Amino acid sequence: MPRGPVGIAYLFFSRLALAHYHLGNYDEALHYAERAIAIRRLHFIFVVLIACLGKLGRVDEARAVLSELAASEPADPVRYWQAIHPYINPVNREDLIEGLRIAGVPKLSE
Repeated sequence: MPRGPVGIAYLFFSRLALAHYHLGNYDEALHYAERAIAIRRLHFIFVVLIACLGKLGRVDEARAVLSELAASEPADPVRYWQAIHPYINPVNREDLIEGLRIAGVPKLSE
């Protein structure tokens, strides 16, 4: 993995994606999620990417990456979910879960 700003760019892109997702800017959110996933293929980035595709009605595309989401699932998904997605407002958390459900995520770590 590259060091320096390029090496952590996936973090910034993934958080930009999540911010745009919660603003309802799903196309922009998808753009940043794709940029993040191109750098690092991590579970939390797949979550945002797939939720974006769900909200955009691009379910076939979302289903094409569901296996990567499952393969990247952490050992303790419940604890991971709480650490990575610590929402103060449960409406935002439910909005993310809704995108995942639309996309066809078979089960959610809650």
